[in-house]
Amino acid sequence: MAGLQTAGRDLDAVLFNPDDPIARPRPLASWPGQVWRQYHFTQRHLGPYVISLSCVFEPVGPETIEIVEIDYTLIRVDEICTNARRQITNAYWVDIRTGIVWKSEQWLGPKIGQISVEVIRPYAG
Repeated sequence: MAGLQTAGRDLDAVLFNPDDPIARPRPLASWPGQVWRQYHFTQRHLGPYVISLSCVFEPVGPETIEIVEIDYTLIRVDEICTNARRQITNAYWVDIRTGIVWKSEQWLGPKIGQISVEVIRPYAG
């Protein structure tokens, strides 16, 4: 029964600005100063639950990361997202020229926490 305590609190969707550079890559120099995110959850027996956050990007500096034995020198950008009740930080490792995010550490909700994602090959669709 312990597993049922967190059941139904999974992330359903994240809504974002139409020009969000995480969803639509563009050079880092043209990233907006602020974006918003809406995290949508379904809680069992309680219905939908939405967490809305205002986010700003803060470049941290260059870092070299390895993905499948290939080194990439990228810029780490922290995204600090806040509302009246919480503050979360997402981290992105970005190609400064293209804006492609090769690695990220992203918050998925209060019960799930952070995940790490590495891109082996950028989406070309």
